[in-house]
Amino acid sequence: MIKACNVDLDAALEVLLASTGNCTAVQTRVPFEGVQQTSPATNEWKPGFATELMLKDLRLALTQAARVGVPMRATVMSEALHAQAVNAGYGREDMSAIGKVVRAEAGQL
Repeated sequence: MIKACNVDLDAALEVLLASTGNCTAVQTRVPFEGVQQTSPATNEWKPGFATELMLKDLRLALTQAARVGVPMRATVMSEALHAQAVNAGYGREDMSAIGKVVRAEAGQL
């Protein structure tokens, strides 16, 4: 949505870093090339933690949650995005490559 609205990515990052949206993912994993010099997106999606490994971990968490009867709706959605990314061939790329899936669905990749 940010790109579709022609929002300046550097300005958007500055706002996120100064707001309640600030977190490790925003500080290190913005899924747009060139916004952060050290992000995987800027560095050919070299993994800090591979998408396929995150998918495995999400599935382990969901399996245990099902065993104890705890719903994890946000994790279910995250698992689906990671599965799409792995199925699209991004499994060995950094987990922030799920941004490619989101961007593709928005017609922005």
